Amino acid sequence: MSEEARSAGRRSPGTRRAAPYRYGIVLALILGSLTFQLAAPDQDWARLVTIALQGVTLLSALVASRVHPWIRRAATVAVAVAVGSSTAALIGFGVLGPTAARSVNVLLVALVPAAIARGVIVDFRQQGAVSMHTMFGVLCIYLLLGSLFASRTASSTTSNRLPSSPSKPWPARGTSSTSAS
Repeated sequence: MSEEARSAGRRSPGTRRAAPYRYGIVLALILGSLTFQLAAPDQDWARLVTIALQGVTLLSALVASRVHPWIRRAATVAVAVAVGSSTAALIGFGVLGPTAARSVNVLLVALVPAAIARGVIVDFRQQGAVSMHTMFGVLCIYLLLGSLFASRTASSTTSNRLPSSPSKPWPARGTSSTSAS
């Protein structure tokens, strides 16, 4: 091997490139969380597990995006408070309502795309090209935004549901859904 080839393969310590931002684990957690949410029954324990999964996803996204350590610490405290208060509500009141659980999940999920976007932009600037890791990050953002809009749609659907009973579907029997002229 020639001297030029050897020196071309070596870099000086000042030009060392940072390892790319890796979002494979974050993507796996997002897919696992979405799969669990689709497969789990609409029960209190499943809502608590979903909150915990979303919290772990947030923390792993912050680690993968290499945010400042104090941001990771603050997020760790926020996730611990969210999981702890949800657990306390479930144990103390015996119920973790769907609206409260959905609200906590939306707050956790809403923070993740911003962290990933920051990491993807920094990674793109460092690498100078779109890499597989960049694509994983963008896919994570896409899935999370879809999940966020699905949660918003589900919460508006359940909160705007008209009252009905099995014996009297809306509109109540005997009334017309159109006004009489």
